[in-house]
Formats: sequence, C-alpha cells, structure tokens
Amino acid sequence: MGRIDDFFDCRGGAPCQDHAALRPLVLEVLGLPSFFTLPLFKRVVASSAPGEGDAQQCTREAVKRFWEARLCGRDAASSAFECLRDGPARGGRHSISKHGLTDLVTCVAVTHPGLDFLVQTKEFQDRYVETCVYRILYLVNQSDNGLITRKELRRSDLVEVLFDLDQQEDVNLARNYFSYEHFYVIYCKFWELDQDHDFLIARDDLLRYGQHALTSCVVDRIFAECPRKFRCQVPGMMCYEDFVWFILSEEDKTTEPSLSYWFRCLDLACNGVLVAHELEHFYKEQAHRIACLNQEPVAFVDIMTQLTDMLSPERPGLITLRDLRRQPRQASNLLNVLFNLKKFFSFEMKDPRDKRGAEQTDWERFATEEYARLAMEEELDEASGDGRDYVDESEILAQAVEPEEA
Repeated sequence: MGRIDDFFDCRGGAPCQDHAALRPLVLEVLGLPSFFTLPLFKRVVASSAPGEGDAQQCTREAVKRFWEARLCGRDAASSAFECLRDGPARGGRHSISKHGLTDLVTCVAVTHPGLDFLVQTKEFQDRYVETCVYRILYLVNQSDNGLITRKELRRSDLVEVLFDLDQQEDVNLARNYFSYEHFYVIYCKFWELDQDHDFLIARDDLLRYGQHALTSCVVDRIFAECPRKFRCQVPGMMCYEDFVWFILSEEDKTTEPSLSYWFRCLDLACNGVLVAHELEHFYKEQAHRIACLNQEPVAFVDIMTQLTDMLSPERPGLITLRDLRRQPRQASNLLNVLFNLKKFFSFEMKDPRDKRGAEQTDWERFATEEYARLAMEEELDEASGDGRDYVDESEILAQAVEPEEA
C-alpha cells in the first residue's frame, strides 16, 4: 500500500487521467507487463465510489480500494486475472470474457512500438485486436465457452508471452497470439474467400480454401456445426470468428484445440470413438479425387492398416481423442489422409529424414510461407488472362466430388 502512496506522491497526489499514466504502477508495484495499464485503468474507474472525482480518472483512493479487494498478496498470474476479469461472478465463478481480452490486446495495439503503423488505419487495428482475442481464446479457453477461468489462464503461457513482448521491438516474435504477420495471413485468407466482402463465408466459399484442398463431405460437417457451433448470427454462414477457429485447426492439426475440432468432425455417431466405417466415409471422396488426378488411390484397407500402425490405439479398431492426443504428429497425418488432398500428397512424398523447419510448428511454417507469398503479390503486378498452357489441379478438384451411389 505504501508503494501506491509513493506512486501518487511522485505525481503530487494528482489522479491518473489516462491508462498510460499507470505504467510505473503496473510495472513496479503490480509486477505485470505494461499492457495491463488499460485493463487496470478501466476496472479501477468502474469500481470507483459514486461522486469520487471525475468518472474517467484513477484516484489514489480508488486504486487502493481495488488493490485491497483484488490484488493484495497475489502473484503475477492471479493479478493478471484480476485485472482482466469481469466484475460480478457468473455461476459463482469469476472469468475473463472477450471484453477483458479486448482491453488487453487494444493496449498492445496502441502502445507496442512495433504496431505504431496501425494507428493510421483504425479499421485494420480493430481487426488485429479482434483476431488476437480469438487466438487467445482458441489456445487458452479449453472449454470454448468464451470465458477464461483462473485455472485456464494459469495453465497458459499468455502472461509469460506478454512479459517477453514488453522487451521485444518485433511483435512478430510473439507467434502464439500477437504476431502481426500471422494476423495479416488470417485476415487475407478470409478476404480471399469472402468474394462479396459481406464478412460472411458460405459453404461454397470454404470449398475453395487451399485451392479446393478439402473434401466436400468434411466441409459439409463443418457447416453442420459438428466440430464447433458457429458464432455467426446468420444461419448457414461462417463469420470471421468461426473462420479463425477453422484456419488455426486446419493449418496445425497437432494442437489440442485442433485435434478436438477434427475429432468431433469425424465422429459421425457422436459416441466418442472413430471406427472403420466412419473413416471410410471420409476417405471414399478422397480416393475419388485422387483418381480424378489420374493417380491410383490407395485401398482403404491399406490406409486403415497404416493408420492403426501409426496411432497404436489403446483398443484395437477404436480410435479415441485420447489416442490422437498421445500421437499428435501421427494424428495430423491421419486427418490429412482422410480429407486434405494436398497435404496427403505432401505426406506421401515427404522424406522422413528431412528435418528442415522442424523448429517451427505447422502453423508457423504455414504463416511464414503465406506471408511471403502475400508480400510478393503486393510487389508484383499479377498477370491475368495469359492463356495458361498448364493444368490447374484446383480446377479439377473443384469438380471432383464423390459420385452418387447407384
């Protein structure tokens, strides 16, 4: 409490009129990254007593009261939670909602020197904040209810990443949550699919993802909301939040959120186990697409044998989410074999001795390659209508849907 008095005494007792003035208090007294100034400012103001000066300022008395009620005796993780959580408890438990995360990421966006350029483009800054919030929820909120518990925050690396980010000028080094390059890739991939730019994606739009890499049956399952209920308010459409969950799951199938996402997608019976006929349901269209490219598809029985050898399920013939989590790399290969043709071919042709890029996650490799491609496209004038003399496989795959059974 004395250190709070020292902080305000250095200001001549004057209240803090904006969140930036709280930076010394956050860093030296709370021991938190500087990006907690805005969340702290908002919560102190919200807890101020009626008639306690200007409603938009932090007084000495209000900060002391907030300290005693929420922060006294807590470690960094608990203090971070208290600065971000909503006021009243929900169902008897306090939690961090999108509002608290938005305050946190907004502070990153407006104060980190590596993001100064976003100040000139408010709409893009808002999209950056929105995307980072979704990425935090994707990795931290394991229950996927939009409310991060104290335990979930403590188990995550979010606070540690924020400490590191405070010391880094390059925001792109914070790859899990705050990388601008990763945001740019996600947003541009969404924009490419959303051709009418209504900020909604239809089933046929998603079929074009990755140059028609995905089978129609797995896209149908996504739009049936089997892996995750859409947050979109327009029935039958995918919003930006839904797309962020999809692309993070599609481009790195080794993470826990991704494995859960795709397991629910494949679990036709919704009974918590995958059996041969469910896997064959998805592979059938994959085999047809392979044949359309004038290649010989591998028989499903051979695929099943290979998958069983890769995963070594605890119960023969039954694959559970636990089996996938035990072997995330092999599980990723399984999923690509079933419904992503381009990644299936990459898996078949990859030399197991090739360790290039092993220090990066699948998502980091994808984002790095896509950002380089997008940057190059901005520098070069794209030629159009050249009369190509090569076969575009994506056009073949667009037509290669599973034939109807006789």
